[in-house]
Amino acid sequence: MVGVLAAGGGLALGAYGTDTPKPEPAVESDFSAGTITADDFEGQADDETPLNGQHKKQPRKDKKPGSPTTRTLPQGGSPVVFPGDPVPPEPVAQPVEFVISSFNILGSTHTPAGRGARFAPGPVRARAVPQLLAQHGVEIVGFQEMQNNQRAVIESMIGDRFAMFPGASMSERESVNSIAWDVTRWEAVESRTVDIPYFHGSIRKMPVVKLQNRTNDAQIWVANFHNPADSNGPAEQWRERAEQIEAQLANDLIEQDGIPVMFTGDFNEREDVFCALTALTPLTSANGGSNDGGCRPPSPIYIDWVFGTGVSWLSHLADKGAVVHRTTDHPMIVVHAVLPPPEGGAAQEAEDALGRTEDAQQ
Repeated sequence: MVGVLAAGGGLALGAYGTDTPKPEPAVESDFSAGTITADDFEGQADDETPLNGQHKKQPRKDKKPGSPTTRTLPQGGSPVVFPGDPVPPEPVAQPVEFVISSFNILGSTHTPAGRGARFAPGPVRARAVPQLLAQHGVEIVGFQEMQNNQRAVIESMIGDRFAMFPGASMSERESVNSIAWDVTRWEAVESRTVDIPYFHGSIRKMPVVKLQNRTNDAQIWVANFHNPADSNGPAEQWRERAEQIEAQLANDLIEQDGIPVMFTGDFNEREDVFCALTALTPLTSANGGSNDGGCRPPSPIYIDWVFGTGVSWLSHLADKGAVVHRTTDHPMIVVHAVLPPPEGGAAQEAEDALGRTEDAQQ
């Protein structure tokens, strides 16, 4: 296992005098670091991949009137099982579609008042985040660079609809990379952090949450990352080390529970992180690509990613529209996926129900 730790504290950012050396910032701008360029924002949102087919409604095959097992009930009556009738099958858990996002909202420290016309101050820009979550129907989101004054605005607007980890439970160094989930669709089962090297190898705790779907009771692991850019000096060695830890985490979680694993994040790498994670783990990228004997990254390619295993990808969208463009220097990644029922699934439950019926008829 990698060093996966219980959620802990840290030093919150404070004010510093002019004679005191300024520590590394809680967040960095990938635009200034050169990992995000103007090319990442040309045009509108990428076309979203259409859903894979449509389910056709099957015609109903009613029994003929007068059948030995046919019973007539008063209108509004409840199903009744008479002696000798087949036992009605129990409800069968079905796959559910969900929407997950990776969203670097550009930390407040990068856009102080008067810096330029493109970006408003962080708390002002944060007002667009709940709007974008609602617009895309996002249920799970991995944030990056969400500083405290931005988080306060977002939480005031979303109310109790979303929960966050670590959120306010840890220092700003860690809460900037919080995971949030829609509590009407998901319930948190477990949360922890994993140590990832950041600027100059200093450790940042990144969130890992196990969520359970309220519709079909299936569980998934979600981890969210922000690997260092080169804005505070060359950081390739620390990104490579981070990718190794992240790959080991994915494998450990898969081995531990055998449930789907999802990674969101600003990895500050394009081809390198895709090739590393898909070679070392069963993870695949929501926007395609392959690594079966040769690494073939997806195109277009970004430094913001959604990886996963154990789910079916339906679509991948990099939203670079006007609202996102005013909010951050990153695209908003929005992914539709299908989560299967818990192990055993609908087929096993249907088989069990058939067995109960056959036993009752004997």
